[in-house]
Amino acid sequence: MSNLGPSREYTLKVDSSLTSCSITLQKYSKSYFMVNGKKKDSVTANGGDTITFTAEDAKYISAIVSVKYPTDVSPSPKDISSVCNICFILVDGKLTWQVTGTYAQGDNTTIFTPGTMSKGDPTQHHSTTLDVIVPTIENNPNVAPSAAKVLRKSQVYVVDWKSNEKTLLVRGNSPLGPETTGGGQLINFQNLQNAISAACTAAGISPDFSTYELYDVAFLSKAEEYIWADEYYSFGGQGDAPDTTEQWIPTTLSNLQGLSSSIATGTWSRWNIEPETNGTILEAMVKMLKKGMSSNSSGNLKIYYIHCASGHDRTGMASACYLASTALDALSSEASSSDIDKAINKAYIMGTTLQKQPTTGGDIVATCYDWKTGDKSLTKSRCFPVENAGYTESLMKALALLNLNKSKYSLTNPKTTDKTPPGQSTPKSYVIKDYPF
Repeated sequence: MSNLGPSREYTLKVDSSLTSCSITLQKYSKSYFMVNGKKKDSVTANGGDTITFTAEDAKYISAIVSVKYPTDVSPSPKDISSVCNICFILVDGKLTWQVTGTYAQGDNTTIFTPGTMSKGDPTQHHSTTLDVIVPTIENNPNVAPSAAKVLRKSQVYVVDWKSNEKTLLVRGNSPLGPETTGGGQLINFQNLQNAISAACTAAGISPDFSTYELYDVAFLSKAEEYIWADEYYSFGGQGDAPDTTEQWIPTTLSNLQGLSSSIATGTWSRWNIEPETNGTILEAMVKMLKKGMSSNSSGNLKIYYIHCASGHDRTGMASACYLASTALDALSSEASSSDIDKAINKAYIMGTTLQKQPTTGGDIVATCYDWKTGDKSLTKSRCFPVENAGYTESLMKALALLNLNKSKYSLTNPKTTDKTPPGQSTPKSYVIKDYPF
């Protein structure tokens, strides 16, 4: 066993109907498995086999599970594959491993028996046995599995820019850098700055990054400690990462490490804005963003970087809610219902827009069309929140709380929310050419 970090023993149990199963560490990982006394970066077993191994050298270890299984496709039966991202959790506690990928991000979560943790979350497991089965959904969606834990430059996108206040709102995915020796996975602040700067260039703006403040706002649940704990340590946190929400940690800005030429300070907070029945957490978070974006006493650039794990659903919901509330604030009290409807629908499109993505798959639609002209967009794509998951409902409830002087809100235009609007023979998704600022 290693002396560098924690370890935990696991058992891989492969259903006899499968051809094989392998568990492979992410390419960026410096952790390892111990199998029969030897260090390995993967564990493999055939159908019907059971193998014991130890995961070592980090509190949280990300890996990809891949299964192969036969099909009855005539006249030439063959093996097909399905994959899913998981995280081994080696810290003390009941939670031992978790499914971290989703179908919309390219993962087939049905290769596992559901977990039995509290609150009915099937992704969470307290057993150290990985029961791998023939998936009930045959194929993975047409998108590469998500490595949501590592910053992806293509996910970073400018939501709002207030030049007079020098305040910048940017959306993205988890900002963590590659894993380091011993399993730590801190934010590489230079890489994050580079990604934000590139997003600004795409938006046609040029903020001064020589001196700035960074406010990292993470939309993560308690179970996603494998991400937010490393964010806590990135901002100078010591000891166990606190399970604290809706507060800045540290309370005073800390110096950001690893920047080549800029001088920057920052802090971090976590908001669990998963779809909720009344929208109050989302409301409070948007109020915080609106207040922060409208004031800046330092005179230096002030950046809010908002993200969930993959930068898709929760981040899109928050971005759209912020833009919609801001747009409604700008309307007069005599605004017509048509003006209100147009403002909300436009804000929803902008809040769920990304820079041009290379491929369509899951909730990403790479090829989109201009809302007004119908021309194909060369610079923008859409990321739709998962359908029927409560994101739109939470957004509307929060919006009603934020803007009480307006009428009841809804998304009425099929161009806004539908990947295939009514009457279209070919799926079409729409973007708006301009940025909201």
